[in-house]
Amino acid sequence: MISPALPTLLLLLTGSLTMAQSSDVDVYLVRVVMQNGDRFQGVLDDVDATDLLIGSAPDGSWHWRSGGRVPLELVRKIVLKRANNHRFTLQGAIAGGLLTGLVVVRSARKSPFRSSVLYGLNLAMGIGGGAATGALLGHAISNGGRRVIRPPKRDQADPTETLRRQLLTYTYRFRQEQLNYPQP
Repeated sequence: MISPALPTLLLLLTGSLTMAQSSDVDVYLVRVVMQNGDRFQGVLDDVDATDLLIGSAPDGSWHWRSGGRVPLELVRKIVLKRANNHRFTLQGAIAGGLLTGLVVVRSARKSPFRSSVLYGLNLAMGIGGGAATGALLGHAISNGGRRVIRPPKRDQADPTETLRRQLLTYTYRFRQEQLNYPQP
């Protein structure tokens, strides 16, 4: 009989392995729709008082114009998306494989297989199927992380400052400074 604390321990272990603090910076891809209909796309590098700085796209497969300085006062809509979602897919695969492997082991103890080859094959197929299902679920969950930012109404005091404050935490420069900040 498997202890009830074992599945919890395995999930905590895999969670800590896949969520360990990495040294890379979260990069956000940005799609900017201008008031005149122009569209820009690329990496959100920085934002200053008047402009949004967009770096070139990482793989060069964009259909719209990539990179440049975009005036904040001409922006109609900004769509942010995290560039690297592989962590969620990996976590889903590990959790799915462990859970289905645990189910296969528990069911094999209730009704054992006639040969160890069949047991190993069933265990491998169960873990593989669970890992694939977990990876698909992790990938589907990670793609739901888009955020749309629109400038406030024009009758407010300073819409560009409000837009700049909303975008600042997603910039590459801000994330790099947070990573390099010395911890007390």
